[in-house]
Amino acid sequence: MPNLEARVRDQIKDFLPAALTRALSAYKHFSSQKAENKDDPVDFKKHQEACKVAVAHIQLLIKLAKMVREFEPETNPQQNETNEQDMLQTLIENAQAELKIHT
Repeated sequence: MPNLEARVRDQIKDFLPAALTRALSAYKHFSSQKAENKDDPVDFKKHQEACKVAVAHIQLLIKLAKMVREFEPETNPQQNETNEQDMLQTLIENAQAELKIHT
């Protein structure tokens, strides 16, 4: 089972940077647009709900990134693994900063 966990963790680590980048980009683009009919409360509500869903998605990706980092084995990490951890930490911090700016 540890091999399976390590493989899944590695797949998630590989996937997360691109997923966070796409989610942030999509949120920025969508949130900068106005509701189709800004005078219609239903359209406005739909737009706001879609923005909330995007933020929740980004928050879940950040939590996943933290979980992956948290469950890394505590062995002597090689330099490459340390660089990946630093990069993942930077990505998490940047995503959190983006969320603060846009919310």
